[in-house]
Amino acid sequence: QVFYIGSTKFDNIKLLKSLTGSAATPPLPTPPPANPAPTTPPPAPAKASELMLEDAEDGDTLGWKSNSSLKIKNIYEDQKKSKVIELTGIGAANLKNEDGTLFNNSTHKVFSWDMYTKNTFQIKLFLETDKGDKSIVYGNGEYTNQPNNSTVYIKMDTKYGVWYTTTRDVEADFNSIQPETKISKIQ
Repeated sequence: QVFYIGSTKFDNIKLLKSLTGSAATPPLPTPPPANPAPTTPPPAPAKASELMLEDAEDGDTLGWKSNSSLKIKNIYEDQKKSKVIELTGIGAANLKNEDGTLFNNSTHKVFSWDMYTKNTFQIKLFLETDKGDKSIVYGNGEYTNQPNNSTVYIKMDTKYGVWYTTTRDVEADFNSIQPETKISKIQ
């Protein structure tokens, strides 16, 4: 993932398995039965429906790297009442696993993030597909998509000066510009 920033704050950057059933919409609790059944061992845990890439609560910026004058900080944000990642300056920042490896996720293809910005931004995801290496860019600039380009651009509505959450089905977005492309991994 690459973020091109002027000055922006991020939190809760994650991959989800689907648009439904995300952590933002938990199911209602089920009341206990009137006559509980005998205790049985719990079922094996299901695969996680979300993969948190960055929530800033650990207080560090491990996994973030910049190849420019862009500054990356983990700060407490009063409006959000939590820690967030603040990117200031002009340039690009890469988010990877804390050990520097790519995420290489093949099961979670919905991308979600919380953002606060007053600037132009781009968020670029690198993809492995059945048609080779591709990328998708979410941003609020002006873009022109070419039919067989390796990069697809998705124009985003931006809410300036407030925190908001964006959740996107990466494969559906990519296929809106280049149909019939199967994503095998989000790197």
